[in-house]
Amino acid sequence: MESLIYILIGLSIVIIILQIIFRAKNQGDPEEVAQKVEALNTSLTRIENNLKEDFRLNRDESSKLAKENRDELNVTLKGFKAELMSTLKDITEQNLKALEKMNQEVQERLKELTLQAKNDNTQIRDSLTKAFKEFGDNFDKNVKSFNDLQREKFSQMEKNQEDLVKGTEEKLEKIRITVEEKLEKTPSERLG
Repeated sequence: MESLIYILIGLSIVIIILQIIFRAKNQGDPEEVAQKVEALNTSLTRIENNLKEDFRLNRDESSKLAKENRDELNVTLKGFKAELMSTLKDITEQNLKALEKMNQEVQERLKELTLQAKNDNTQIRDSLTKAFKEFGDNFDKNVKSFNDLQREKFSQMEKNQEDLVKGTEEKLEKIRITVEEKLEKTPSERLG
């Protein structure tokens, strides 16, 4: 808006200078000078209206682009959220299956140990010790695997999110630069 004011001030100065020049040249024909000044005023009014319309169109276009970018970002974030929820659901289901399997293994081992207990108490102690040790090792391994898998998945999701945010920021920066270039370029082309 400031540039419009500067342009109008510059055009007013040009009008005043032209009036002085025409007055000095054609002091004998004031009607012709008045016609030229009127034509110049009409031309300036038309230029001013065109500039105002261009600024209005640029503002409308900028608003539209900003809205489209916001909408696109919202859609992308909703998709990311859905993907994140799906991944968490999958991990939870895998964990439940692993726990069920481990529970079944434990139950089978306990049945075997109970049958062996009828035959020999010593074998029961040895078998129980061995079974619990294996169970503990398996459980530790499974927990470690699960934790590693979760770390990897969350790391990957965090990276994807950062990539998405960076990409969106870059797009927004490009759009901002394009809009600024258009806003600067249009008045320069019109004046040029």
